[in-house]
Amino acid sequence: ETYYNMSDDSGDYLYPTQSVITMNNVGGNVSITNIDDNNRVMSFTNVQPNEILTVSPLYQTIESSTGLKRMGNFNKKFLRLVPNRNRLRIQGNVASIQMTNQWISKKIGG
Repeated sequence: ETYYNMSDDSGDYLYPTQSVITMNNVGGNVSITNIDDNNRVMSFTNVQPNEILTVSPLYQTIESSTGLKRMGNFNKKFLRLVPNRNRLRIQGNVASIQMTNQWISKKIGG
C-alpha cells in the first residue's frame, strides 16, 4: 500500500486518527512497516484469530474485540506518515486494515 502525506504541515509527521486491524482465522503476529520512515514498524504479538484491534494514536489507546489489554503486545510505535510518499508493508495473518482518512498532525520533540 502507498499513502501520500500532502499536508500543509510540511516536515511534521501525520498520525491516523484511528486504524482498525482485523486478523484472519489464524491470528498471530502483525506488523505494519513504513518503508519511507526509516522502516519504522508498528507491531503486535500473539493476536487471537478473528480479533479486531482499534488503534488510536491521538489518545494512545488500543482496544481489542476480545476485551484483552493489548499494550503489552504492542511495540509502542504508532504508525505515522512522513511528508510525501509512504510505502507500507503489512505482514502477518491480517484479513484487513482500515485507516480513517482524517489525519492528526503531531510535532515530535520540543
